[in-house]
Amino acid sequence: MIEPQGHLRCTGRRAWWSLRTVGVALLSMMGSAMAQQPIVAPAPPVPPSSFPISSALGSGMNAGLATSQVGLSSPTGTETVLSSEPITREEAMLIGRSNVIDPGGPDFWNPDLEKSRAMAELWPFVTWYLKAGTVTPVGGGFLEDHIRTGFTIQTGGRAPISDPDAPLVWFGEIGGTYMGNDGTGSGVIRPGALVITPPSVNLIPQPPIIELEPNFYNTYLASMRRGSIQVGTGLQFTPQFAANQGWRKLQFNGRGGLRLGHARMKYLDTYTPELLADIVAAEALVPGASISLRPSNVFELGDTFFGLYTSLGFAITWEDVCWGPCYFSTVSLAGDLEYSNEWIDTGAFSPTDNSLGTLVPTISLNLCW
Repeated sequence: MIEPQGHLRCTGRRAWWSLRTVGVALLSMMGSAMAQQPIVAPAPPVPPSSFPISSALGSGMNAGLATSQVGLSSPTGTETVLSSEPITREEAMLIGRSNVIDPGGPDFWNPDLEKSRAMAELWPFVTWYLKAGTVTPVGGGFLEDHIRTGFTIQTGGRAPISDPDAPLVWFGEIGGTYMGNDGTGSGVIRPGALVITPPSVNLIPQPPIIELEPNFYNTYLASMRRGSIQVGTGLQFTPQFAANQGWRKLQFNGRGGLRLGHARMKYLDTYTPELLADIVAAEALVPGASISLRPSNVFELGDTFFGLYTSLGFAITWEDVCWGPCYFSTVSLAGDLEYSNEWIDTGAFSPTDNSLGTLVPTISLNLCW
């Protein structure tokens, strides 16, 4: 039997009101239950992982201290606490390589710098230096009075022997030195002999006539060049007040060692007035004679020499430096005042005094990968 259409509309309306009543009742029950529970503040967000090593990166060979304990979030949700302990440069470098921090800016761990970092791994803590300066003779000896102020170029490497993170570091170095000085023009009188050979008579050679002349040549040193290998050791001190300057620091150093090398001398000879008079007299005495000049002593043109040196200096050091594609852990500008003494055999030019003392102020660029 089919019910009328009006009856169906009435039945649907009653079902809608029933569902509405049930929904209102459920919402009222949930509100009562929530009102009975205490309000809990939301948990603060966990900060990203961080490491207390910013002061260590700014202290170079003297690593800083982590002065606070830091909580780190882990993938498992647990918390790890790091205690305050010294952090060395190697640890800081390893943490930086893991991309946890970026101490040197956005390009600090740029892939373009891998070649420079490979040098740091191949030569850890080795500082390469290039020096230039003047060489001034001092002491008032014979050789010092016969050369002018010259120049020097030095290069080499330096590496710590003791703890590189300590304020006082003992280091060793090896390098090469080139020095050059010109002469003053002050000569040395050399004796010699005038050999007069008369012309042949009826194709028969005639015996020579030898005339000794004490004032034969006036010889002076034109130049002296010296190349050597040097080996030394020294101390580098970083005072506490100069170590806490952030990205740069002030250091003082003293060093000493020995040199072994080769010296090359060049001499110029001039005729003395006495020799010129003897030549004129010989030509007048024996017309057509052949005249030769023979000095009676020998000046050394080259010699292997030995020397000692010592110096005091200072350096201003910058850390974590990027120059284009090159990364350096330290870059230093330094100044040194060196005293050097060398023993060089010049033969008859200086028969009794072979010692040469020089004062060598230099400026240098020091690089450490």
